[in-house]
Amino acid sequence: MVKSGRPAPRSKALNKVNLTELGAETLAELLIDVTTGNARAKQKVRLALAAGSGAGAAASEIRKRLTAISKSRTFVNWRNRRKLVADMKAQLDAIEAHVTPSDPLEAVELLWRFLALARPVFDRTDDSSGTVIGIFHKAVEELGRVADLAKADPLSLTERIADALETNGYGEADDLIPSLAPALGSKGLAALRSRVQTWRDRRPDDRMTHIMTSLALQQIADAEGDVDAYIAEFEREHWSSPDISKGIATRLLSAGRAAEALEVIDAVDPDQQHNIPEAWEHVRADVLRAVGRTDEAAAWHKACFAHRLSPDHLRAYLKTLPDFDNDEAEEMALAEVAGAENVHKSLMFLLNWGAVILAGEVVRQRSEALNGDYYELLGPAAEALADKDPLAATLCLRAMIDFTLNAARSTRYGHAARHLTTCYLLAEHIEGFAPTSDHETYVGELRDAHPRKSGFWRKVEDAS
Repeated sequence: MVKSGRPAPRSKALNKVNLTELGAETLAELLIDVTTGNARAKQKVRLALAAGSGAGAAASEIRKRLTAISKSRTFVNWRNRRKLVADMKAQLDAIEAHVTPSDPLEAVELLWRFLALARPVFDRTDDSSGTVIGIFHKAVEELGRVADLAKADPLSLTERIADALETNGYGEADDLIPSLAPALGSKGLAALRSRVQTWRDRRPDDRMTHIMTSLALQQIADAEGDVDAYIAEFEREHWSSPDISKGIATRLLSAGRAAEALEVIDAVDPDQQHNIPEAWEHVRADVLRAVGRTDEAAAWHKACFAHRLSPDHLRAYLKTLPDFDNDEAEEMALAEVAGAENVHKSLMFLLNWGAVILAGEVVRQRSEALNGDYYELLGPAAEALADKDPLAATLCLRAMIDFTLNAARSTRYGHAARHLTTCYLLAEHIEGFAPTSDHETYVGELRDAHPRKSGFWRKVEDAS
């Protein structure tokens, strides 16, 4: 190969090496240009400059931005929520990167200031997605880590936590105690318990105060490992609540007090409760095993499996059986699942269990019962069945296509068109369609039933 002698043209890729070759002056001019009119980018540059002067300068820049966020009155809806979340996340990241390493105590102060944004932010924000509160919960988690790192004064933390809990209008401070427990230590936790009790005594008849102080005292008890203090927050007549009994019994089990845990669990009558959580059922089984009633625990798992078609209960039950009984019991259980009244629960269970062949049989035998609106189930089901049972996969896809067209869900036409294309590809691997229509007949039936849905048919042509 003949070389021309000319240097190879420099790559235009935006990477660190190429940008460094531009030189400091050119890069500075470019930064000024791209940050003009972009407040977020401009603040990032200012932060980088401030960080070069130390944590104090960086903290000052972050503080300015937090003040600006707190003073803003612009309403935040789902359209512009992402911008607010990105801005707040940038401040948290800046605290962690530019302040915490060299001045953790200053970082603690900034994080408290960040949490104080809750009221002004939520007063003007639609947080139906829960993304904004998630940023505050992340700040609480970071505060716990940094406060422990900084060896913050426990009594000072006690006052800040108590104040935050009393103004916890949006749930931003819900996890403050668990997060800050290591930094508080036994001295701080004792002082916080006293402060919370005083708060409760100050407003003895206020229901919301009782709820908030009770939660705080439960968290303090957990942090101290004091099971009895935790239990003391619940009247005995409330033990019949599955959630309350589950919480108490779990802690008693951890403390080696299985007999007492059984008394608490037995306070709940499953036949008299609606929507018993599955977690309570598993705790009851744990308690039965802990007191030596292992056969009863196994029977309980089996009954709960039959009631709710729970894979976790079935796994727990099968573990109690000898190996030679295990396979037969599993086969019988899966047959029970396949015949369950709710075909969607049956299909979901079998797919999660990995019983793909049986799942395919259920689809082929009960395809008329499939609801095509359950695309979160039928889409993955079709994908899982495609290789081993292409006809069952096709029936899942057809259910979604039929629902989309019958309900005239135009927003799903693109998905339905792709499903129809997949049906065409699967048809090559199906030996017999009986008792349903083959692919060409099915498409003809669709055209006869939905001739005017031109938007769908255009997408079918585009997908072909």
